[in-house]
This record gives sequence, structure tokens and C-alpha cells, in this order.
Amino acid sequence: MKLLFAIIALICVACNGHKESPQPQYDVNFKATCLAGTYHGTEYSQAYNYNIVLSDANADSDSFAPNASYYYFEIYSDIYSEGGEYVDLPVASGTSRQYRYDQYSQQRSGFFAAENSYAIFTDNEGIPTTVRYSGGTLTLKRSGSGVDIVAELVMKDGSTHCVNYSGERAFRNLNNKPYSTLGNDIELNLSNIALYKEELGEYISGVNYHYIMLSEDVAFEDGKTIILELLVPSHSTTLYGSYNALESSDNYYHNYHYTYFPGAIEQEALRGAWYIELVGGSVGSTMAPIMSGKINISKGDEGSTIFGFDCSDDAGHKISGTVTTSEAL
Repeated sequence: MKLLFAIIALICVACNGHKESPQPQYDVNFKATCLAGTYHGTEYSQAYNYNIVLSDANADSDSFAPNASYYYFEIYSDIYSEGGEYVDLPVASGTSRQYRYDQYSQQRSGFFAAENSYAIFTDNEGIPTTVRYSGGTLTLKRSGSGVDIVAELVMKDGSTHCVNYSGERAFRNLNNKPYSTLGNDIELNLSNIALYKEELGEYISGVNYHYIMLSEDVAFEDGKTIILELLVPSHSTTLYGSYNALESSDNYYHNYHYTYFPGAIEQEALRGAWYIELVGGSVGSTMAPIMSGKINISKGDEGSTIFGFDCSDDAGHKISGTVTTSEAL
């Protein structure tokens, strides 16, 4: 641990740009040109939670650019923001604020947590490689309408990185940006659809968690696809029924019965209910989280299952109609 702090201290001196200091001996010196992120306030923690990404590509894109670098930081602070479309970084005007790496992800003010702090580097085809941090500091300095950011990092692979960014003090809050790429309403009328189902165990006491995937392609590689994550009573012997979107205000056990998780993206993965179009096993350009409305699941003829949708995505587009599988649920 003493050696690690010595390394961090060395790179902090080198990264400050003082002429009297020795030239930095970093494995990577990186200048970020893009800043984006999400602000959760105290929705998931007692401290105010800011997630930012520094990159040399479009940091608020839904996909990775080729030959790009992305540095992610999950910051916890005592500095409040009202949120909205743009969020000020957690540093007071005219001051400098340092956040330290927290390997235990304890959500403490003044730290950035290891759990959701890491770097992603892409090759010339946009294929990502993730490298975790093992230590470091993130320093924010605010003056007027601008901010300077310096991240001094030690990576899990042993390399040292110095990341610099200078620009506007506020980042675009991607919590307010729709994930949906639909340009209009979707009317479903799909039959002979492949069905994959899996029971994921107990979600809370008395409530079981189920994952369902419906696709035009039996290999689940291409075409229109719907993903659902459902909650049903543990005593239920069937998934047939009418489901409403699970609301974040639900605090009581009985409210979880016959609900579905609204669509979300967590650590680059789709969670909850989604309408997507797959291309070669990956999500293509068409994607929409199912956020509200009713989903009815009923028994069809000759062992089939009918999924009826009267729903909306996060951009207000309707997702409605029926999907009929060729097998029973």
C-alpha cells in the first residue's frame, strides 16, 4: 500500500505541469475532448452520486467509437445539484476539489467508487477492452464557466495514466436523454416467434424473478426481439396474467406481484423490458425501452402463448400489438 501511494504521489507531482518538476513518466498521457454523464442525486446513496465519462469520442453515444478511450468515474460528493438536462460538476466556483479512489465502493463523499470506475479502450473495429483502476485521484478545478479535470490513475495492469480535460463546467445529463431510437410508434403483429425463458430465483421474499426473450430468429441472432424481466408471486404455477411496470416508489411486497422492470441500461447492458432489433447477435440501431403500460400474457391455441402489448417507450412512442410464440410458456 505504501508503494501504491508513492506511485500516486509521483504522478500527482508530474501531472501538475510545474516547470521545476521532472517531466512526467506516464505510460499514457491522454487529453479528453468530450464529457458526459448521469446524475442520480441521493436516489441510490446518502451522498450525491455523479457518474461521468471523459473521452476523445462522443461520450454520450449509445455505442463505442473505433480507436477511442473512455475513462469512467462514479463520484460521491456532499455537493448538491438540482439535476436537469445539464449538471454542474461537483466542485464549488473558484475552488479545487479532489476525489480519491475507493477500492471498497462504500459510497463515501469525497471518493470515486471502484465498482463503476474503469477505462474502456476500443480497437479499429470499435471492440472494447475494459481495464480497471487500482488507485488514483480525480481533481476538479472550477473557474467561471469552465473547469479543468486531472485524473491521475494507476491501472490494474500496472500502467499509469494521466487524463486531462478542460471545458464547460456542466455535463449533459444522460438520465434525461431517451434511449429509444424509434422515429414513430411500433405496431407488433408477430407470429411463430421463438421463446427463451429462465427463472432467476427469488427477488424478494415471496416474489420470483423471470427472464423472457422473444425473437423472430430461433438462434436469437437477428430480427425483431423483445426482452422482459417479470416478477410474480412465488406460489404461482404460471406466468399467465396482466403485468404493469414496476414503479420505483413501490416499497411493499404485494406491489411487486405481476410487474415488469422498465427498460434501463446498467454497465453497458440492457436490463428490464426492451424492444430491439438484433444484427449478428448484437443490438442494432433500433432499440427502445418499454417504460410504461400493460403487458398481457395468455394461453393461445395448440400450445402457443400470446403476449399483448399496450405500452410506451421513454420517448413517448407507442409499442402495441401482439407477439405469438410457437410454444407454451
